[in-house]
Amino acid sequence: RPIGGDRPLLSHATCGLWNDHIKPIISALKKKPDGSFEPLDEPTQAHLIQALEEMWTFVHAIHDRLREYKQWGADMDAFCKREAAKNPKVQATADLTLANLDRLNSDLARHTFEGPGSEAYWKERVPELIRLVKADQYADLGTISKIRDLGNNQDERVSRCRQHVKAVLQGRHVTDVARGI
Repeated sequence: RPIGGDRPLLSHATCGLWNDHIKPIISALKKKPDGSFEPLDEPTQAHLIQALEEMWTFVHAIHDRLREYKQWGADMDAFCKREAAKNPKVQATADLTLANLDRLNSDLARHTFEGPGSEAYWKERVPELIRLVKADQYADLGTISKIRDLGNNQDERVSRCRQHVKAVLQGRHVTDVARGI
């Protein structure tokens, strides 16, 4: 499913938003003698706000995927254990599947969904940064670069999750468990 839904996006990743859209605007800000910054023109400000909103869109969408993987891993774990308990013939296949599920579930257990730098943090921080941009206050804007690090970590974890799921599904282990063989 497309991360941005039906709307056209400025970029397809947090790093692209930072490198190609946000950082150039921040770098071009002009300081006034009093230490504040000169206001951005309306189109540039609108572009910056869109880029900030899209940063949040990406972080939230990837976290939704991670939550789905987490739920799938828990459901599949319970399914394999339940089916193996009902039919000892599937125990060997269930054990192979559970070994791969353990890798997926332990990887997801290390992911931080709350706290500093997490999705929950940025859910509050991005609207705050947008309010500052609308008020022509740009001093804290550079902190958005840290969301790029979260985006990189998320991308790596989602990639590993896909690999774990493929490992589970290869060899039809899950199908064999479901069929009772």
